[in-house]
Amino acid sequence: MIKSTTLPGKREIQRQENKDKLYEAMNYFLDHKQYDKIRVSNICNQAELKTSSFYNLYQSFDIFIFNYLADSFYAYLKTEHNLIQKSKGLTGIKLLYMLFDDYFYEKKGIVFTHFFMTNYASSLSLVN
Repeated sequence: MIKSTTLPGKREIQRQENKDKLYEAMNYFLDHKQYDKIRVSNICNQAELKTSSFYNLYQSFDIFIFNYLADSFYAYLKTEHNLIQKSKGLTGIKLLYMLFDDYFYEKKGIVFTHFFMTNYASSLSLVN
């Protein structure tokens, strides 16, 4: 049986490129510790995208923040900690918490974490 692989269409490729640009813009503000400039309009200007492109991808800024944090942490896990896949049960949960702490407090810093928890805690509750 021949396995069919479908390549992403032009729109899907454009959506991913726009998402990448928005994440890069967000990284710019975070790397330069310009937390007060983190707004949809500034992120879009930095990414050289219109705000309509932002809202075609995300229904709200809170959803963008949630996705950014989740995707960033997931990328960190994939690239630096593939051992999480080998850990099961309680050991896996403990390892995940340790890596979460390492990523947000050690790699990103306490100021970064405090900023997000203070300003966007409601975004993080989207999983409930």
